[in-house]
Amino acid sequence: MYLTRSPKEMEGIPGDLGWPIIGESLKFLSDFSSPSGIFSFMNKRQKRYGKVFKSFVLGRFTVFMTGREASKILLTGKDGIFTLKVIGHMIMSLEPTGEDQEKFRSNFKIISSSFASLPFKLPGTAFQRGIKVISETLRRATILPWFSRKAAQDFEIDGYKIKKGWSVNLDVVSIHHDPKVFPDPHKFDPSRFDEHLRPFSFLGFGSGPRMCPGMNLAKVEICVFIHHLVTRYKWKALEKDDSVQPTLVRMPKNKFPIIVESL
Repeated sequence: MYLTRSPKEMEGIPGDLGWPIIGESLKFLSDFSSPSGIFSFMNKRQKRYGKVFKSFVLGRFTVFMTGREASKILLTGKDGIFTLKVIGHMIMSLEPTGEDQEKFRSNFKIISSSFASLPFKLPGTAFQRGIKVISETLRRATILPWFSRKAAQDFEIDGYKIKKGWSVNLDVVSIHHDPKVFPDPHKFDPSRFDEHLRPFSFLGFGSGPRMCPGMNLAKVEICVFIHHLVTRYKWKALEKDDSVQPTLVRMPKNKFPIIVESL
């Protein structure tokens, strides 16, 4: 059994350990299951304590971090990155109006004429435009909301000393919704990837030397899926609510049913 008694070294880090024994676990799980997900839990505490704060959740003392500097430190460590299913989000992210469907259909017909051109990430090509749609989907509907790490050595961030062995969580959702990096962050806008992003600001597949090894395969699979969807079918959404339910495997809150017709 764990007691909510902070290690002495953590006393200089702001935060609230919550109730005895359970800490903030109930609030953490409640926010995680809400429409806004872990972003709600993190955003409230980030406003109160800053980009680095401590808590006691799920039976352990944890230091939560947000921001690009934190992602740079954590994602150049030893732990790997896991990939979850993302294709289900593509239908919602395409915002399927007639005009958008025709636009994407036109783009991906170029891919079908020369499938060998897929691996070449050239500006202005259909493949490049498709990659922007995929990247924006991963940013807007972040699949893995945080990366959990154990500090392999002592380090310092924002003036706070983190000790070896501490549990550290990196909040990816807050990074992906930082208006300083992504203006109007709740809007689906693939064109934001027209410009070169700051390092460690987009973590759809992790970052650093341990970036997800299946990244390129996943992008090709999603591109192929979009190609067949927009060149062979048209669809109509039956549900206006396109919010994502932040369960362990994120999925549309109301399953987001659609009517699909062959072209």
